Amino acid sequence: MPNPYGPCHVTVWDEARYSTSGLDPSHSGATKAVFVLGTNFNAAASLPPATALVAAGYRALLLDVPGQPGLSSGGRGLSGGRVPWYGAWLSEVIERIPSEPVMVMGHSFGAAIALSSDSPRIERPVLVSPGGLTRLRLTLTVLAASAAWFLRPAPTHSARLLRAMLAPGHSPREELVDWMRLVAQHSRSRPAPTGAHRPHGPVRTTARDRERRTDIAATN
Repeated sequence: MPNPYGPCHVTVWDEARYSTSGLDPSHSGATKAVFVLGTNFNAAASLPPATALVAAGYRALLLDVPGQPGLSSGGRGLSGGRVPWYGAWLSEVIERIPSEPVMVMGHSFGAAIALSSDSPRIERPVLVSPGGLTRLRLTLTVLAASAAWFLRPAPTHSARLLRAMLAPGHSPREELVDWMRLVAQHSRSRPAPTGAHRPHGPVRTTARDRERRTDIAATN
């Protein structure tokens, strides 16, 4: 999809099938859910939640974020790729989607992007493990796992990093472990940009993992 802020690759997931051939303006029916992916993720690494959106009655549109491993533009844009720049990028993407108001689901850094978009067509922003709500705080556990993953790409190090980000009792998917190994081996990941703003108003917490203090939140 052309975009003045950088080309955007959109994967359309509908009725348990996906298509990368473009958006059909004549398509109607299910409400469109725009899924903005997090740091180091792309559409191929995010199909389970996309399938869940389809099962809930949505037509999922997965956006590869510029500057992240994926098929969109490789650059991080102007002004160092700060989050408001990404918010403008997302607003432009939404304007090109032939639809009524859309639901936008943002994961991690994608949640910060969703918060920074001022598009009036966003009917319901949903934030999953959101970034952009508070200042990032890295623990020693996460820093050690990140360093090992980055310096010596291997499945064991990828799994260790992913486990540090999951709630207790959960294990990372095997294909995601391999994906993160490829990211470390073939790209140079950097911390997600900062500087989010929140045009959508107050954030309401809908679920919380008390031990990890990780919110799953939605905005009204």
